[in-house]
Amino acid sequence: MSGSIRCYGYSDDTAIIEGTVNTDCDCYFDVKGINAKAIIKDGNGEGCIIYFVYHGEWMVGIKQIDEEEPIPPWVSTARFTQGTDNDSCRLSVVLTMDVPDDIKIEWEGKEDGTD
Repeated sequence: MSGSIRCYGYSDDTAIIEGTVNTDCDCYFDVKGINAKAIIKDGNGEGCIIYFVYHGEWMVGIKQIDEEEPIPPWVSTARFTQGTDNDSCRLSVVLTMDVPDDIKIEWEGKEDGTD
């Protein structure tokens, strides 16, 4: 692994991924209560899905891309912390994980704000 990403919600309408790749998504709300969904894949096409859900506070979750495909080993580095008053993620749980340099992130259902 050569990089890392932090995934968190900001305010009540923005999902953010920062680190090796910096991107954000203006959130929407669907009937399942999911505000944003990011598909993260490495150069081999392996990866995971990160869900962002807001109901007064942010929940950030992780799952495999397909039920038949296990998550790649790099996803097992995921760890959760609470944001602090000193950063933009103070109102959110923060998912941090080590990732390969060649990851690509695709937001499902919305245009992203990739820098």
